[in-house]
Amino acid sequence: MKIKTALKDLNMEISLGCIKVKIVSLVDVVTDSDWYVSNHSHTDFEFHIIPSGQGTVEIEEVLVDLKSNDFYITGPYVKHTQRSSVKDPMREYCLECDITVDEKCDDASYTKKEGKFLIESLSKIYQRTYSDADIVSLFEDIFEEDQTRSPGFYINIQLMIMKIVTLIFRHLSQDDNMKYDYGYIKRKADDLRITKLLNYIKANYKNDILLKDVEKSLFLSPRQINRIMIKRFNCTFHSYLYNYRIEKAKKLLKNSDMTIEEVAYDSGFSSHYYMYQVFKKEGIGTPLDYRKSST
Repeated sequence: MKIKTALKDLNMEISLGCIKVKIVSLVDVVTDSDWYVSNHSHTDFEFHIIPSGQGTVEIEEVLVDLKSNDFYITGPYVKHTQRSSVKDPMREYCLECDITVDEKCDDASYTKKEGKFLIESLSKIYQRTYSDADIVSLFEDIFEEDQTRSPGFYINIQLMIMKIVTLIFRHLSQDDNMKYDYGYIKRKADDLRITKLLNYIKANYKNDILLKDVEKSLFLSPRQINRIMIKRFNCTFHSYLYNYRIEKAKKLLKNSDMTIEEVAYDSGFSSHYYMYQVFKKEGIGTPLDYRKSST
């Protein structure tokens, strides 16, 4: 038996929105005729891929035959026994990973909802195999990338691992006829408008912004603009812009060596005198005092 381990000197944690995938191990096992692994389980997910040869796996006392291009899944604490064929010893790629969802994410997050559905699906006991030559090719590419380590290999491996997880998830969904309401992905009109308004502010906060300018760029009336902003942020467009400039100035005062005049200009205030007045009005103190208190 020969074992080749990928990423053995690297820590790999993949984050995609609220979904986090931590790679525990990634191995290429070339078995021999007497290869046998007794009944065992893991605390993580395991994706087993058979690129060549034959064998069997017993998953929770159900015997399943394995052949070239097959793959099977074992979730946390799912007991399984593996055996290679005497006449045609198999090769196995095995990806062991921990898949979690960041609970701190907004409950409305698309990837949080889909991540929970993914984990729920993978956690079931699948006493069967699936076949997919594309998944086999992806594993071969991963080991090749790990061996050559050309610029960008680390990113590329992460992308391929997520592709493998997605393909496996789709096989399970189709086989079990899983249904999930993806209606939440349809973006509400106000969500799209909010994104456009915030992007406009970020791009133009240094300028003297008038609602008529926003109207021309985003095709929204002043009334629509303020209705959307009040609904989401409980303030008008210009109130949001006003606070945005204050927060921008505070960050620059705290984290840069720019002069007070430069900070005022870079934060969208017409002058450092006006920024001084705003700071005093909001009870922040003078810009210089704020800088001193932040260091």
